[in-house]
Amino acid sequence: MNFKKKFSAFLLLIMLIMLIFSTLTISVAAELETFEVKLMHPTGATVSFNPEPDFSVPSDSYTTYTFKTGSVVTMSVSAATGYKVDSVKIGTVTLPYQSSYQLYSATEITINTSQVQMAAITVNSGSFTTVFEGADGGSAEIGSSVTLRITPNEGYTVTKILYNDVEVGAGNEYTFTVGETNNFEIITEGASIVYASLEVVVSEGGNVSVSPEGSTYPAGTSLELTFAASASYTLASVTINGVEIAPGQISGNKYSFIINSDTVVTVVYKKSYTITTTVGVGGKISINGETVSGSSTVKVAEGTDVVLVVTPNLGYKVASVRIDNITVALNEESSYTIPSVSSGAKIQVSFEATTETQYNIVATAGPGGTISPSGNTNPVESGKSKSFEIYPNSGYEIDTVTVDGNAVAISNNKYTFSGVISNHTIHATFKAVSPTSDFIEPEDIDWATTGTITIDISKQTKVSAEVFQKIKTDYSDRKVVFESGSYKWIIPESGEITCSSAAGDFAITVNGGSNYNNIASLINMKVESLNYKVVTYGRSIIFPKGTELVFYMGGDYSNKPVQHLIYNGAENKLVNPINSSGVSEVSVQTATSDGWVTVIYNNDSDIIFSEELQGYYKIAASASAGGTINPAGNQTIETGGEIVFEIKANEGYVISSLKVDGVEVSDALGQTSYTYSAFKNVSQDHTISAEFLMQEDYEQSLENGGKNSALIVSLIIVFLALACAATLFIVKWRQEKY
Repeated sequence: MNFKKKFSAFLLLIMLIMLIFSTLTISVAAELETFEVKLMHPTGATVSFNPEPDFSVPSDSYTTYTFKTGSVVTMSVSAATGYKVDSVKIGTVTLPYQSSYQLYSATEITINTSQVQMAAITVNSGSFTTVFEGADGGSAEIGSSVTLRITPNEGYTVTKILYNDVEVGAGNEYTFTVGETNNFEIITEGASIVYASLEVVVSEGGNVSVSPEGSTYPAGTSLELTFAASASYTLASVTINGVEIAPGQISGNKYSFIINSDTVVTVVYKKSYTITTTVGVGGKISINGETVSGSSTVKVAEGTDVVLVVTPNLGYKVASVRIDNITVALNEESSYTIPSVSSGAKIQVSFEATTETQYNIVATAGPGGTISPSGNTNPVESGKSKSFEIYPNSGYEIDTVTVDGNAVAISNNKYTFSGVISNHTIHATFKAVSPTSDFIEPEDIDWATTGTITIDISKQTKVSAEVFQKIKTDYSDRKVVFESGSYKWIIPESGEITCSSAAGDFAITVNGGSNYNNIASLINMKVESLNYKVVTYGRSIIFPKGTELVFYMGGDYSNKPVQHLIYNGAENKLVNPINSSGVSEVSVQTATSDGWVTVIYNNDSDIIFSEELQGYYKIAASASAGGTINPAGNQTIETGGEIVFEIKANEGYVISSLKVDGVEVSDALGQTSYTYSAFKNVSQDHTISAEFLMQEDYEQSLENGGKNSALIVSLIIVFLALACAATLFIVKWRQEKY
């Protein structure tokens, strides 16, 4: 009986030791494997997590969610109907509202919301149409900013705008803060319309049609002429008010222009001759501006010059040019002219591969004119020259010509690249010739104001060069803002604007311009569905360093991140902008509560404001007291990019912990400085966190950690020894018993 009692007590002791050891192990493992997020139940908002929590425990006022340690948890927050999210408190930090937040460790979250107060907006009917930007239908949130845009009917102008029975001005635009009552009355008056007549004189051998039909048009109407020749005739020349139109500007037997005054169009047809062309693989040619490749025929008028321009593809050069089986030599610009043709001709051009260094010039033009040669392939051998001719259509004038993004001057409608040793771009823009010249002049501006000088460009975007000169000579110590209803140009103090013409135009185009389709295609390659806006500036003036462009994205972007990108036309790709230090970097701005975003403007032609693009990842870097991590905070890295972090302890401190995605980097422990450079070819979000301790505290923690480890090892040894003793005891007992 004594033996049974002793044996039972012995087994009980062993089981107790095992229970204590397993409980300690499970507790430590559980602590290392999960963290908890306590979410106070929000009113008027919904919350979701990605990844989903391992499990959740709800209570009356909050729910506790459990996640695996090392997880990067994205918490998405959205307002319910009739509410808005004011802020989100994570731990002890209150953050402005954004659609999502990232969580890395245990914390408590409180979401602050408020009910949205809406008010109706009404407007009278009349000889106009209206649009309210920033409003949802006929109502908007009280306190929000809304812009009224008015389009008067043809022949009418807006003479007065009344808001709640108070006159607030005239014009076609008014921005206001929504109140409880928002009643508009718009008053218009009929305006006299200037009409222009059109006379078309056509020689024998052809005809011309005009669209739209008619002979009298309101000034500013865009007309299209269509030319057709009788058999054995061809179009020889088109002259508008005495100015001959270059043949290259007539495309597909059509020509468009804007009629601003009484106009006479003279069209001459002449007997035609046929030019037969055979163009080999590796390039193209143009005849009087008409591009030809392969085998083709071109008709030219008797007595006209035939200008042949030969353009090889990249990697090719001209092998031979034969006219009527006679080899001819091209000039430095790869051109040859057949003077005053009186018969047909046969042109044969061949190309061959080349190992010589070539560079490419991408030539593009906006609407209203042409550039020749044009397109993405205009190669030129290293050290040689190439010229481009720029012609505006009738009713237009050359606005800007930019080379590699910088404005340049041209002579006789021509720009020449000399001694080419790199790739280039050339882009021409055109603008309609106004019936009258109307600029903002110095006398239109209130110079007496103190502080910032604000110039209203909401109704007239063209500013006289005399204004820029006055700013330079008299107000160089003042900040100047050129302000429109949906954007602002902020010029820093001592910032000099370069304007090479009588006036500079601050107008921008949104979701337009010659590169818009290319930009849209590039964005869609990254993200199937994305909200974005392309802002195109014609570069009629050059802005100084430090200029800011403030752009209105709209109320839908309130407090949301907006990515800033630039279109690189030379390489047809989206690139990151240049920051204030002159370095290209990812730029993600947060729009203001009323939907405005501010970026540094570096005389770029095409700017993209978008929701944050996929393919960019965040690395959250943090450090405790006692040291630093550089760079710190949320770092945005493009897919495939890399970043290096420098961790440094303050004097007397050492690195006590360095975790990457929750995993300890053991090499860094106990060091006073450490470089982490393993973030390469980034393809997901990451976290990196550093902690520091006084050196003596760190060393003490190591000693304590060693004692604890010794205790655990001792317990294991005791347990094994007891188990072994029990086994031997049972064996001995059985031997004695049996």
